[in-house]
Amino acid sequence: VATELVERLEADATVQNTLATPLEVAGPGFVNMRLSDDYLSTTVEAMATEENCGLPKASQKQTIVVDYSSPNIAKEMHVG
Repeated sequence: VATELVERLEADATVQNTLATPLEVAGPGFVNMRLSDDYLSTTVEAMATEENCGLPKASQKQTIVVDYSSPNIAKEMHVG
C-alpha cells in the first residue's frame, strides 16, 4: 500500500512542488515526507497574516474532547 501511495503522490505535480525530498517507504504502511522550506515559510506567513490562521469559523460551536495519553516512563511497559 505504501509503495503504491508513493508512486501516485510522486506523479502529482502539486505534491512535488510541496516536498523537499523524494518520498520514502519506511516499512510496511509508513511513508516519510519532508516539506520544502519554501512551502513551509509561505504557508506560515500566510497563516500569520490571516484572521484565525486562515481557517474558517465553525458554523456550529461544539465541544471536542481530545485525550492525550502516554506511557508512564517510570514503570515497566506491560499490557493489561
